[in-house]
Amino acid sequence: MQVGNSYEYLKHDSGSPANYWTVQIDWLETVPIGGNDYFRISVLDWYPGTFDYFLFRSTEDTVYYYDAWGEREFWRKAPVGTAWSYLDPDGEGITYAEIVSVDSLPWETGKSILEVPYGTYPFDNVYIHKKYYKTPGDFWYEYIVPGVGLVKEVDFSEDIAPPYIMELAGVTIVPEPAAYALFLAGGVALMFGSFRKKRKQHA
Repeated sequence: MQVGNSYEYLKHDSGSPANYWTVQIDWLETVPIGGNDYFRISVLDWYPGTFDYFLFRSTEDTVYYYDAWGEREFWRKAPVGTAWSYLDPDGEGITYAEIVSVDSLPWETGKSILEVPYGTYPFDNVYIHKKYYKTPGDFWYEYIVPGVGLVKEVDFSEDIAPPYIMELAGVTIVPEPAAYALFLAGGVALMFGSFRKKRKQHA
């Protein structure tokens, strides 16, 4: 993780015809808060025409998000079956998360390799988080690769033309000090969950 890094994702809904667009994430600066250094990042076009800023930090096995309600744990590197919850960025509800197996996903059953535009990854090195906000039927999946970050999301919680599918398409990395070579170099995408309520207004 380093100021100047940039991630690009390709995203589409499942309409007929489908709508396609690009999501852009940029590392802008570091911000010290309470003895920890957070990265401030910008997210452009999570939905077409949207823009926002977020703060996060990463350790070797966990990614944390910070806002007006404090710091919360968003992602974990942990065994299948590990579950946790956190206050959603709207400050009103709880998001529930669990690490699941590729075999629990019908569209991935029997596969050993995950392919996205940016690269190919063995599924035994992919952590799949199933999450839902308030309602178990309103769920989405995040595919995380250590050292890369969020490489894919499959989102069934949309009201119109679900699932929405987002895949990593490009990464620009600036040289970084060894101290910043943490578990989720691409952990910036973790805060996408904060759009769970906002995005309904843009569908």
